Amino acid sequence: MKEYVYRIHIKTDAIKDPFKFCKEKKILGIGWGLDKESLEKFKNENNFQNYKKLVLDCYANRGLKTALNCYSEIEKNDLIWTRDRKDNIFYLCRVIGNWEYEHKNENIENDIFSYFPVEYVKVGTVEEVPGKVINSFKARNTLQRITDNDIFEISKKIYNKKSGKKNYELKEIKDFFNFLLVEDLEEIVSLYLQLEKNYLIYTSTNKIDTAKYEFVMISRDGKEKCYTQVKTGNDKLVPENYINLTENSNKVYLFALNGYEGEDINNVICLKKDEILKFLLNNKKILPNRIKYWMDETQNNS
Repeated sequence: MKEYVYRIHIKTDAIKDPFKFCKEKKILGIGWGLDKESLEKFKNENNFQNYKKLVLDCYANRGLKTALNCYSEIEKNDLIWTRDRKDNIFYLCRVIGNWEYEHKNENIENDIFSYFPVEYVKVGTVEEVPGKVINSFKARNTLQRITDNDIFEISKKIYNKKSGKKNYELKEIKDFFNFLLVEDLEEIVSLYLQLEKNYLIYTSTNKIDTAKYEFVMISRDGKEKCYTQVKTGNDKLVPENYINLTENSNKVYLFALNGYEGEDINNVICLKKDEILKFLLNNKKILPNRIKYWMDETQNNS
């Protein structure tokens, strides 16, 4: 049986505090309660498939069908990431039982009807949460599966570590870059260019909303500028698209975790992961804590 890792938004527009309710009840769930007529039909056939049919008849919501399809995949021992929006603390929950539906006053007040029994483990703030998990919370959909093997493996490791149990067997995690935010990669490239290529950064340029580059740097002798572009996930960068930034002997440094479509061209340079990793290992003391944290977590896979 294959386990998965998911992300769920706990609604915040209820009468009371749905996250507190879920945590105290040791459940993790969603809203979309049944109306009176549907509730009577559900009592005669109390299972998820009947609930899914009835609730789709109650609500004209495209997102609901997507959420229910994902919900139907969840099984015992799957892991689900969630967060308390009040203080932005992240939790990792292990599913320990089958799906349930309940329609009491407390469910109505908290808008939580459809749920799974879970064990809660407090993880902490964004510094201890994989970048792809954090990014998954930016999507508005209630529930989604995070389809990344390394994210599942690191989630298992985090759960074992934080719970003090060994519920999951761990496999080797190959790529620590997979757990970084794009802001982390920008920081890495900035440090690399400052220390290895002798550039200085114009920090104000990192605040400018430009799709073409992340920030601008200047050589110490002031003779040339360089531009940077960084991509995470499945995006690839095309060096040829950045030639227009190389006027007046300017350079462009690209760094894409998924690689490039093309090679170095003119003054457009494609940074390689091995090259950057070597730099990180040689300069670990100066790195931000979040980057050091993920290096340590993935170097020690026990």
